[in-house]
Amino acid sequence: MKHLLTLVFMLALVACDNSTVVEKRARYWKNELERTVPIGTSKEQAIKLLQAIDPESAEDLSSGNIESKFETVETNTVPCKSFVITGTTKLTNSIVSGHTIVLTGSCL
Repeated sequence: MKHLLTLVFMLALVACDNSTVVEKRARYWKNELERTVPIGTSKEQAIKLLQAIDPESAEDLSSGNIESKFETVETNTVPCKSFVITGTTKLTNSIVSGHTIVLTGSCL
């Protein structure tokens, strides 16, 4: 029982350490989006700037926002093997009005 508790504690530490790495990368991409594609940028210019980072960045016709995939962070820990960091650039009247970062885990 004592060994099981030690194992669980070690797994929790490793998982927490990797989640910190994922959170740091998410903050990096949020800051990078705000710096590279500031609020007020036109839709056409925003798409061009985002495609320099992710060539597949495109306007989502259903939402009218621009969707981008930035990075996959491998964690190789329980419960998540990796996280994909994506971004949504919100458009209002064809002008950038904000950015959102989403983490999607490949988890058990």
